[in-house]
Amino acid sequence: MRSGPRQQRGGGRRHFALALVGTILLLDQVSKGWVLTQFTAIPRVIEITSFFNLRLIWNYGISFGLFNYPDKIYYYVFFYISLGIILFLFKISIYVRSQHTKLSLYIIVFGAIGNNLDRLRHHGVVDFIDLHILSVHWPTFNVADLAITIGAVVLMSDSLVFPPRFWSSLRG
Repeated sequence: MRSGPRQQRGGGRRHFALALVGTILLLDQVSKGWVLTQFTAIPRVIEITSFFNLRLIWNYGISFGLFNYPDKIYYYVFFYISLGIILFLFKISIYVRSQHTKLSLYIIVFGAIGNNLDRLRHHGVVDFIDLHILSVHWPTFNVADLAITIGAVVLMSDSLVFPPRFWSSLRG
């Protein structure tokens, strides 16, 4: 098989995608590790700006602290549900033709992997980014949550703004 410019560009995109998601996963895990070394006592808050704090929160549930119970049964349920979603999205990404859509799926998958690594090691997810306006706080989150959110927003915007391109990229 001939290696033309088109194939080389595709390989470059794959390398970029792998580097990006690898960097996201590394940044997520390193930042969580740093937070765990800095926050030995809960609740400790480091004020960065008037709207941004660092605060260690253990999230035993799902997004936005829903079902946040430290019982072991929830740990197993959420771990395996998350693992199933990771495998499902990864399988979908194999069949997607659009590199943009594929990258969005990879960003979501690797964000979910970052949070599942926390569940494996700590039986809960390390959240630490606390954004607020005066006393109104957004639910505390982490780098993996941010990646999942960005990937999901890009996927949704693609499906709404470019519906024919998005849906045709999902066909096998």
